[in-house]
Amino acid sequence: MNSEAFGLGHPMTAQTPSAASSGAIPRGEERAILTITCLAAFLFFNSFGSISVALPTIQKQFGNSLAEIQWITLMGVVTISSLSFCFGRAGGLVGQRRLYKIGVALYAVGAVLGALSASFVQLLSSRAVMAVGLAMALPMSTALLAESFASDRRGQALGVFASAIAVGRMTGPAIGGFLFSFAEYLAACCEDEGEENPP
Repeated sequence: MNSEAFGLGHPMTAQTPSAASSGAIPRGEERAILTITCLAAFLFFNSFGSISVALPTIQKQFGNSLAEIQWITLMGVVTISSLSFCFGRAGGLVGQRRLYKIGVALYAVGAVLGALSASFVQLLSSRAVMAVGLAMALPMSTALLAESFASDRRGQALGVFASAIAVGRMTGPAIGGFLFSFAEYLAACCEDEGEENPP
């Protein structure tokens, strides 16, 4: 008996949601999404880990107490922990990609403001902006990967993403120390050149 007589449609046309969506995004776009989210996650956690190396110099420059300086690192933890669930819900309302782009843009703006900070309050405010951007982008990263990849490749994509986060955390202090030492070396060279060649 024909299954169409019972309103079931063709037997071969019934698909699960994962099968129906497996061909929605080309492999090239999948790789692009994975690359962008992994690079962003690496930079996010690398920068948050590298700041700990510069805390003694920041304390010396601004003259704040140790308890106040610790808020530079605590700001990110507190903000991300408190806002990630809220932004996860907002991603379903305004769009995951849109919220991810806004989060990355906020993080970049906060990083620039932090580099230009002339006081501890300005630095702490810029870190808050960075943390809000990360709280937006991080939940959207996993959501974009889960939405873009088919079920048979989703676990692998999320595993690569988790590895990028782990590598960023692990290499943060090392890269931060290298950049900090290199900046001190350049500053010392500029000072020596200025003493040798006075105006």
